[in-house]
Amino acid sequence: MNTQNKADNIQCLTRVRNFGKNLLCNNSFSTNSLRLIKFCLYITFFYGVTLLLAEFYDNPFSSIGDFAILVSHWLMIEVVVFGLFYIISINKYVFSVSFPIIMVLSTIIAYYRYTLHLTLMPEVIELLLENDLRTSIDLVSWQLILWIIISFTVSFFVTIHRFRIKQIPCKWFHCIISFLIIFVPLNMEMSINAIAKRIPYSIFFTVAEYIDNHRSVASERPDFDGLIKCNTDTMTVVFIIGESLRASSMQINGYERETTPLLCKEKNVVSMSNIYSDYNLTHLSIPHFMTRSDERHPDRAYTERSFVSLMKHAGFSTAWLANQESIKSFLYFMKECDRLKYVSSGKVSYIYDKWLDTDLLPYLDDELRRKEPRKLIILHTVGSHWYYNTHFTDEYQKFIPVTNSKILSSNTFEQIRNSYDNTILFSDYFWNQVIKRLKKRNAVLIYLSDHGECMGEDGHFIHGSVDNEPQHLPGCFVWYSDIFASKYHDKVDALLFNKDKRYKSYFLFHSILDAADIKTEYIDNHLNIFTR
Repeated sequence: MNTQNKADNIQCLTRVRNFGKNLLCNNSFSTNSLRLIKFCLYITFFYGVTLLLAEFYDNPFSSIGDFAILVSHWLMIEVVVFGLFYIISINKYVFSVSFPIIMVLSTIIAYYRYTLHLTLMPEVIELLLENDLRTSIDLVSWQLILWIIISFTVSFFVTIHRFRIKQIPCKWFHCIISFLIIFVPLNMEMSINAIAKRIPYSIFFTVAEYIDNHRSVASERPDFDGLIKCNTDTMTVVFIIGESLRASSMQINGYERETTPLLCKEKNVVSMSNIYSDYNLTHLSIPHFMTRSDERHPDRAYTERSFVSLMKHAGFSTAWLANQESIKSFLYFMKECDRLKYVSSGKVSYIYDKWLDTDLLPYLDDELRRKEPRKLIILHTVGSHWYYNTHFTDEYQKFIPVTNSKILSSNTFEQIRNSYDNTILFSDYFWNQVIKRLKKRNAVLIYLSDHGECMGEDGHFIHGSVDNEPQHLPGCFVWYSDIFASKYHDKVDALLFNKDKRYKSYFLFHSILDAADIKTEYIDNHLNIFTR
């Protein structure tokens, strides 16, 4: 028995040794494998300097270190792209079908990135699908067609070259290696977002996100019932969702810099300087202040409808004008509105295009021109989100020097603070433009930022990466027209009485309904800033 086992072991070792020899020394394996790898490296490099570069070419940087970081990001994505081309090239027939598709789709995305600074996002897909055929056709130009022809031609010749590589032995070995190259980075928290939002992987992930978003919206939440009544014939309610604005950086709250000069001049403005948000991220904060969620019932943010539905029941025409990316956690509330307009389509926070809230104004004008006597208009602004320089024009670059790099550590505290304060100054102009449009109406405007922002406290900046107090103290104010003040002096008196009280952002659901003169059992007056 021992002799037999010994013989079996020798046979097993011989097989392993022979496999190793074949793997390392077999000329056919070595030659064809190296040809395949070199082939994939060449097309990956070509892809990186032509199409993938569209995601990086206009990123700001101010030093060799910044440039090195950008290059490292590009290289990281190139590695994963190599893994993709590697795995599809193992079988020449799979490659002949999939590679041209990837190239053509990537070419289309890169074309719009280069020419229109448009980024593939779920909103873009939605706009293309919801637009009429004529509108979609208008996006097609002869230059785009030329790009597609060139891309297809290149793909054709590349495919021919792949067919010239003879049979690849040990395909399972190549599959394992390519699989690891792709999926190890995709499962790393530090790299998944950077990869998923850039071509070619953005094609898959964006479509998946679009489908997932629609599944979320399709899951119906129970509607409100009972008495829901508005006691006024005409009313315009505007709710501005701010972004990353901290209360302490507003001049109207005592900040030493003139960041809100126009707001300070308005007689009917009440700043709520003591609002507290339990959350320091947009996707968490918005669902909680849009609904009846509170400390005791946080689940309501994801199981109930928002105040939008209640206002629709009360006879309000509702619109959501979005200058931000739609996110699954609050997309349901966006879809509750009668009309949803994406203003920021093609803009995303990891890319640094000019992205201004004043782009909302023409859409606001359209809504104000509508004949419905009762209106709810929600303006979701980009406000003071990093990268700050993209959210104000040169005219409002009052505080200098400003940041010159997207890498936070490459900027001084003074630069970061100046750029941030400039975003508030530009927001002040935007708020003023909205207020001007409402002055002759029975109107009320509520502004509430989703959260605050770090400005060097404990050595930290922006938000989300750490959790500290400044991120939980968002800017908030209420403006009302003279007509509103004359009709609802008791509400105005209560507002002035409550302006310094500590409220959590949960106040919004209840307060906006009362501001709209809606009577319903769903209002909790303990969370209502318009009642004593």
